[in-house]
Amino acid sequence: MKKTVISIFSCILVGLFFVVAPLQTQVLAQNSEESIQSQTKTVTQTIPYGLNDSIDASIEYDVAGWSGILYLINTQSTGDHILATYRGTVRCSGFCGIPPYQFEEDE
Repeated sequence: MKKTVISIFSCILVGLFFVVAPLQTQVLAQNSEESIQSQTKTVTQTIPYGLNDSIDASIEYDVAGWSGILYLINTQSTGDHILATYRGTVRCSGFCGIPPYQFEEDE
């Protein structure tokens, strides 16, 4: 009788392993995807240029651990200078903090 109870209990434990292990793998995969998505963000930055300056089509962004390429999306003349607006997706490389100045950000 004792061997029968132990055999049934062992079968239940083995069965639970096949149910729980795939669920745990699925949760780990979801957490990994969320982690990757949270390590990118869209940044918009406006830079003033002189009227005779050449305006770059793209610029490098590297602030507080966030880095990437921003692309020119708009230019606007103010009369004495030109405002060039850049936007792009940047990635966190290592520890990423909040930059020391305020900038427009899309989420």
